[in-house]
Amino acid sequence: MALNLDDLRGPECLRCGKSLEGKRADAVYCGFKCYMKDYRQLEKDARLEAKQGRICAVCNGPIAPSKRGKVTRYCSIECQRVGNGNKAAGRYPKICEHCGDSFNAHYRQQRFCSQWCRGQGDIRKLHPKPCEWCGAMFQPRRAAARFCSTSCSARWRVSQGRTKPSSAFKCEAVG
Repeated sequence: MALNLDDLRGPECLRCGKSLEGKRADAVYCGFKCYMKDYRQLEKDARLEAKQGRICAVCNGPIAPSKRGKVTRYCSIECQRVGNGNKAAGRYPKICEHCGDSFNAHYRQQRFCSQWCRGQGDIRKLHPKPCEWCGAMFQPRRAAARFCSTSCSARWRVSQGRTKPSSAFKCEAVG
């Protein structure tokens, strides 16, 4: 039997194939990097194997194992939409202030069915309205404005007993 040059080499690293000459007799990897790469690959394979055989929560179909670490409950985006839609159904039934469509709100204060309707609702022009104190028409700067000036607002607060009267009350809108 003839000796082959490969027989004289000795053991090699399981990951990269480098010679393990000069390493411990029980060494399997040439260094820590190869050991960690192999360990991570084993962990990854174990996670993928654990994801095998899962069933969709909506249609009971098989779920393909994803390569990302995220655990999914649905086989497709369509099933995910159906599944997530069931959670919000009937939460807070509302009517959109812009388009008038009915929708299920995620929280009680939600006023619009979509981002687009919200943008359109915020753009609405504020129409002139009468001052609650003096009755003069004024152009409000915000939707909740009730008075034409700070002096009308102050007079209303005094009439309600919320503040003490001041001598410098003069309506700026009327004169």
